[in-house]
Amino acid sequence: RSFDEYKSALPMYLMTPAIQLFGLSATTTRGPIAIMGTLTIPLLMLMTYRLTKSQWATLFAGLSLALAPWSIHLSRVYQEATVGLFFLVLSLLMFIHSRRHSGRLFGSL
Repeated sequence: RSFDEYKSALPMYLMTPAIQLFGLSATTTRGPIAIMGTLTIPLLMLMTYRLTKSQWATLFAGLSLALAPWSIHLSRVYQEATVGLFFLVLSLLMFIHSRRHSGRLFGSL
């Protein structure tokens, strides 16, 4: 509980190793969230390619997420939306992958 609001603990747990290694600074607190925001782009592109098998659709999906102002803003400051989007795209990609490999459905949960 912080300032009468309840924030998710997952971004705090993701920041802890960076703070332990490099000390407390703006870079170490924003870094893990920025990395997750950046990694969302190739995950979305891979998911789009698996669904459409089109290179143009894949490129469009990646560029639209990479150049969207809300995506850039939310991935550079501490927001739970970036973490949520990362895990949503990752779980959808794993669900699509589990259609071919039925034993891997549990990973998408």
